[in-house]
Amino acid sequence: MDLSIKFSLLFCLLFQSIYPQDKLIIDHEFKSKVCTHDLYYVLDTSKKLELEEIVNDAEFAINKESFFRQTDLRLWYKLKVKNVSKETKNLVFSINAECFNDLEVYQYTNHQAQQIYSLKDIKEKDIQISTSITNNELVEYYFKVDFTKSTYFPLEIFEKEEFLKHKTQNQLELGLFYGISFIILLINIFFYVNTKDKFYIYYSFLLLSIILILAEIDGFFADFFFVRYIDVFLQLMLVIFLTLFTNEAVGIKKFYPKIITIIFLLISLNTFFYIVFALNDNTLWYSVGKVLNTTILVIYLFLGFLLFNKQVYARFLVIGYLILFISNILYILPFDFGVYYFDFSNRYLKMSSLFEMVVFLYAISYRNGVIKNNLIENIKKSDTSKKKSNEEIFESFIKKHNLTLRETEIVNYILLGKTNKEISEKLFVQEVTVKYHISNIFRKLDIKKRTELTPMFLKFKSDQEI
Repeated sequence: MDLSIKFSLLFCLLFQSIYPQDKLIIDHEFKSKVCTHDLYYVLDTSKKLELEEIVNDAEFAINKESFFRQTDLRLWYKLKVKNVSKETKNLVFSINAECFNDLEVYQYTNHQAQQIYSLKDIKEKDIQISTSITNNELVEYYFKVDFTKSTYFPLEIFEKEEFLKHKTQNQLELGLFYGISFIILLINIFFYVNTKDKFYIYYSFLLLSIILILAEIDGFFADFFFVRYIDVFLQLMLVIFLTLFTNEAVGIKKFYPKIITIIFLLISLNTFFYIVFALNDNTLWYSVGKVLNTTILVIYLFLGFLLFNKQVYARFLVIGYLILFISNILYILPFDFGVYYFDFSNRYLKMSSLFEMVVFLYAISYRNGVIKNNLIENIKKSDTSKKKSNEEIFESFIKKHNLTLRETEIVNYILLGKTNKEISEKLFVQEVTVKYHISNIFRKLDIKKRTELTPMFLKFKSDQEI
């Protein structure tokens, strides 16, 4: 292929990625498409515009404006869809409702409008809206959205059968993620019960807070009337056990004691901002609290780099926290600040969390190996101390019976099972001399034969150990 043609194709692809097409084309091969950046919008500042005014008079702009940190806004979105296939297409709109409470959807075709969806005080995190388009039909869809957080409106369109496959796959992924997460959680609890090492219990609570936060994002607590306070509580739980676990794993207090004071101050500010958010419902304070959470994570990540060559657990920390930091930033920017030049779903958030869990699972395995080696060393030291204790018991036995140095040597050899001849060879004396000392030993111990010596000593030893 000619080089100029390649550059032309590349330019076209880049142009399409930057600027949306005038309409979404549905053909017989259509499966699904993320349409967040294909939308056009109108800002309804008065919140009084009707659909007729929007259709006839409004000037729509390309959906590239982020409305950075502006909340409580109403936007109208427009999406044109053209069915060029030879059959009616059943479609499903899948929308993440993290950032808004109220939604109305209208289908406009042949100068007639029909409301196909309306819901206020939305609690679900994901909304599915079914619609259909006949062959060769051009339809305009209008979405009236009242935002409570950032103006992030992630929209994905599926062909119905493809959506059912996507839903099944999503449920399998959810089951797999939470199944693996709880297995890793139980492993940590098991190690804590057996070792009483705070490393495991702190990470267990950190892992539990991550799991519950992701469960809240997935909408598992949507029916709880205090869901807002659950989220705030979980965010505080996350940062507290992040601090406890990091300090226990790396020993921050030992290397950088002043950092602990800074972290404590940040956690206190974090708690204050979350309480203010819970009281006045201003999402700005919630976003500031999440920024402080991320700031604490950045501090620990930076300290991990500083201790990378000094502390083995700092290496695990850097790998695990780095992926958490990147995913956290990519998720916070669109959902809390309205910066959505890219799409980062909670699916990727779970994938990054799972990667972090695997990293620390390896750290757990490593720490368990260290504990096992330390236990072996302690057992060896214990055996050594027991040997010394036996020597002390033997000395007490000798002193009790007032045996001489030579008699002590002979008693030791008798206890080891040596014969008179072997003893004489060890001591370089005549066998008759050995017999003479043994006679004196029997008299002092009040025994008549050498086979009584070993039971006598063992009884003395057992009495000493009681």
